[in-house]
Parts: sequence; structure tokens; C-alpha cells
Amino acid sequence: MAGKARNVLSLNHQAVRTAKAIDGRQTEFNIIGQRGLKLLVMPTGVGSFVFRYDVRVGNKRVQRKVTLGNRDAMDLGTARRKADELRRAVENGADPIAVQKAKASALTLRQLFEERCANPAFSPWMRASGLRIRESYCARTT
Repeated sequence: MAGKARNVLSLNHQAVRTAKAIDGRQTEFNIIGQRGLKLLVMPTGVGSFVFRYDVRVGNKRVQRKVTLGNRDAMDLGTARRKADELRRAVENGADPIAVQKAKASALTLRQLFEERCANPAFSPWMRASGLRIRESYCARTT
């Protein structure tokens, strides 16, 4: 059974804006009524909305954290909406962190094209498929 959260904020704009780090240490506040939505406040006073969720990785359950935005640049309503979207995605089996990593590591079309131009084995395939690329273009991209 989960214990009672120590650092809790009521669901209002004023409580979020005035939250401060406790004892000069990074402090994470649970926001009442919003499962997974937290406010992380640094000792410097900078606060960020984060969304925490659990995901299964093999036989283990791993807790992950997605930063939604800075509390000075984002209001509580926007943070709630983003957290709700992420919560629905997680409930449908998605892992937002894995999706972000996949997007970041994906090749752009230009990178893929340049890689293929540099690959001599690609040229016969292009001829067989009827595609033509000016050699001068491949020379410019490498």
C-alpha cells in the first residue's frame, strides 16, 4: 500500500506559483487530483511541471519522468492537459520517453539520401528500379 505523500499542493494557480524548495533541496510536489502531475522546484526557485508514469520493461516496472515545461512559461491548465494526454497514451500502452528517443534517433530524409549517395551498392539498385539521380547532386551532398 502506498504511503501518504508528504509534499502536496492544492490544484490552484496560486499554490503552484508560490511553491518553494524545502530546506534548500530539490523538492517534488504532488498536485492534488492530478495523477502523475508533479511540480519539481529547484533550490534556485525554478519550478517545472513533470509527469511521472510507470512502464513495464521486460519483467520490471520502471518509473519514468517527462518534463512538461517551466512553471513561469506554462499555466497549470496547460500542464494538466499535457499530463492528461500523456496519461491516456500510457494507458493505451505507449511509452512517451521511448517515442521521444525514437524520434530523436530517426534519420531525416536528407540524411538517408546522403547516406545512400555515399553507398556504392545503392547505385545498381537505383538503376534497376528506374530511379535517376544526377551524379552532380550526390557529389554536392557529400
